[in-house]
Amino acid sequence: MVRASWMVLAALVAAQPGVAQDRYCGNSTAPPGLSQLSDLLDADALRQLIGGLDVGGGRPAVLLTIGFDWRGQVQRVDVLETDAPDSTAAALATGMRAALRSQRGGDPWGVRMRLFLGDDPELALESAPFCPLAVRESGRSAPQRTFYYSDAAGLAEGLDRPGPMEVRVLVDTKGNVKQVQVERSSGVPRSDEWAAGEARRLKFHPAVLDGQPVEAWYEIRWRGAGDD
Repeated sequence: MVRASWMVLAALVAAQPGVAQDRYCGNSTAPPGLSQLSDLLDADALRQLIGGLDVGGGRPAVLLTIGFDWRGQVQRVDVLETDAPDSTAAALATGMRAALRSQRGGDPWGVRMRLFLGDDPELALESAPFCPLAVRESGRSAPQRTFYYSDAAGLAEGLDRPGPMEVRVLVDTKGNVKQVQVERSSGVPRSDEWAAGEARRLKFHPAVLDGQPVEAWYEIRWRGAGDD
């Protein structure tokens, strides 16, 4: 039996505003609908895993960081702290990856899991720090998501009256755009091509989940004067 010090996951890892090193950072937020421990992992597999570990006596604790990528797949399970034998902590991290369930795709997110091993194991979840993507502007980061045609340099002739449009960009771990998707067309194909090209040239501070850069999607809105 594994006792869980459990709160509703979405509340436990709810976003908290904050700023760290000029980044708009806070805590990772669980995806909507994830409310039970069984949604996160296979409890039977976890019990079997813990039961097979050599803890070396006592009640050692292991703190894991768990991260999911934008596809909802497990990206990492790493040991942050342990007073258990190193081999035990490594075996726990490896086995935990197999016990975790895939999630719905969306924003990358994560959680920290502290496990107290021994005869009466216990599990507690903690928030994982997260810094979302931010556009690089003059050496500083900003969470800007809306851009205006009137501010754009080099707007091609004939594109001075495009309608509002929205694009999504997939940003890699170095802050470079690797994929662009037009989510809302301006109604003018040349305008869409121009805005997609502008999006590709943007540079970002990559998203960082518990100290590790991760790929993430970013939505960009192009608007003209008077557009909603």
